[in-house]
Amino acid sequence: SPAPSSPFTMHGARKEFGDIKDPLAAQGEKETSWIGEADWELKLLIRKDSLPKSKNYTLILDGLDTYATVRLDDSLMLQTDNMFRDYKLKLGQFEKAEKTLNIIFENPEKKAKEKRDVLGYDLPSPSDADSEKTASFTRKAGFQFGWDWGPRRLSIGPWKPVKVICWDDARMVSFRTTQDTFLDNRMNGTGFFTVEAAKAGMAEL
Repeated sequence: SPAPSSPFTMHGARKEFGDIKDPLAAQGEKETSWIGEADWELKLLIRKDSLPKSKNYTLILDGLDTYATVRLDDSLMLQTDNMFRDYKLKLGQFEKAEKTLNIIFENPEKKAKEKRDVLGYDLPSPSDADSEKTASFTRKAGFQFGWDWGPRRLSIGPWKPVKVICWDDARMVSFRTTQDTFLDNRMNGTGFFTVEAAKAGMAEL
């Protein structure tokens, strides 16, 4: 099936395409539990003619939920196990008209059980409504495991944006400030920049 624009989860995508009913209504929790118990494959085409001409291209994955294997044109780029992390990958130059981004999301329940089996004993998982109690073995949002009155719904997918940053010689990655002093309505602070550059050298900000 075609994929909606990111971010999305497989529950949301299946509902958008009419494959399932509202997972939050009636028996939706039970009827859609299979989504979080399956592996999913996502293919995205990054077309050269859709991007500004640049010297460098960086793929930004702001959040993958959760166990994902990322390949670019069949080359392994990344394996993830934490939905709260972001990742930045260099795409290189476009020698062809497009690049294929392939992401395989694995069954999070199965992966958590594998970790539990390696450890050899259970860990307390009070937020997990299932008898297997696997929540403590995976870096995944606790509410997905059915705490309190919420449904147990293990989401899968790029839950934050997938995007390409186009740049030439350098780009600002982050900026933050700290307040050092504040006296007589005057504040003195320090600014911290993180810059990614194509090559080492002197630069002006």
